[in-house]
Amino acid sequence: EVFRDIDIAIYTSHKIGIDKAPEYVFMLKDMLEKTTGLCVDIHLLDYAPPGFVYNILRHGRILIEKHVGTSSILRIHALEDLRRLNKNHAKTI
Repeated sequence: EVFRDIDIAIYTSHKIGIDKAPEYVFMLKDMLEKTTGLCVDIHLLDYAPPGFVYNILRHGRILIEKHVGTSSILRIHALEDLRRLNKNHAKTI
């Protein structure tokens, strides 16, 4: 497997507003790339689609979790959102 970049997902508890999210992500990406010399992709989970959040938290590796259990709660909420979306989609068909 070829190493291309580092993917980092961050949850800020919505401390970064959706209007400031792109600027925040760019600032973190720039800082980490300059520090490490590696390509970095930053993903902000706060406003990400539930399928993306669920997959990241199910298959990714948690490196730092400020409040123990936050990732589990986010994963459960994402799964509930996915089920609700699928149920609503099935009703429209």
